[in-house]
Amino acid sequence: MAIDLRVLRNFVAVASSGSISRAAEVQYVAQPSLSQQMKRLEEDLGAPLFERHARGVVLTHSGERFLTHAVDILKRMDAACEDIRTMNSTPEGVVAIGMPLSIAKFLAVPVVQEVLERWPKVHLQFMEVGSASVPDDVLKGRLDIGLTFGMESDARLRFQHMLDEELVFYARPATLEAVLGPGGAQVKALKLEDLQAFPVILPTVGHSLRKRIDEYLDQEGVIFRVIAEVNTPPRLLELVQHGVGCTILSMASVDHAVLGERLRAVKITAPTMRRSVYSCKLATMPMTLAVASVQELMCATVERLTASGAWPCAYPEEG
Repeated sequence: MAIDLRVLRNFVAVASSGSISRAAEVQYVAQPSLSQQMKRLEEDLGAPLFERHARGVVLTHSGERFLTHAVDILKRMDAACEDIRTMNSTPEGVVAIGMPLSIAKFLAVPVVQEVLERWPKVHLQFMEVGSASVPDDVLKGRLDIGLTFGMESDARLRFQHMLDEELVFYARPATLEAVLGPGGAQVKALKLEDLQAFPVILPTVGHSLRKRIDEYLDQEGVIFRVIAEVNTPPRLLELVQHGVGCTILSMASVDHAVLGERLRAVKITAPTMRRSVYSCKLATMPMTLAVASVQELMCATVERLTASGAWPCAYPEEG
């Protein structure tokens, strides 16, 4: 059984859009022809790939598995073609990178600017995505490189350590005074166990930052008085600024303009709390020259920003 690469690309388009009609427009294929193509593909594979509904299509379990293979095959073919085409040449082609907002705020401008200046034939797609979605986005071909706050035990993925970020305790000056007494608002550092006295608002269970905080709490035998859970840093900070409670975030997550009368950043000691940032890419497929060049540029940019202090409380080496 031979399956045309064109059919694979059309299948991926249908799976991504959730609609045969939308995929037909994107792929410049007549809708009846595309519908027949998908039916023949299911017949050839001997398994239903889609559940068809009035509002579109949804992948079956078999469809999900076949999508992973299809994306891998297409990316390998594209990489092989580009590898030969760009031998002894300059990088070119599409490169999709994604990362959480707190990382993008440091990397978006320098990376996009330098890619445009150095490699005009590279079409960079820069996306802000949640850390938890990065591995899946890489596996499904939506991203060539993703930055995430955790590693997964998946042989299909390769993670590389980029940097460590220090986690900091945030509270209103009035809250620090209320818990610690007169002069509390001037405190520069607190032990992790000292934070048990404060009302704390944390990200929801399952959030990458919450997982890291819970690891430290379990390790040190510390129990926080968690009064609420909120899964976005802007809302966490908003609640802290209104005196509802306190929280723990990286310095990168906070606009330094808000520090002062309404918000204090307090260093956490015994132990110092950190979280790691990793790059994530497919382990089973060689990178194109364009993807490899962009990854190298991101690594160099991270080193420069951490060394200069432009990325606050961030360190290029684990520890």
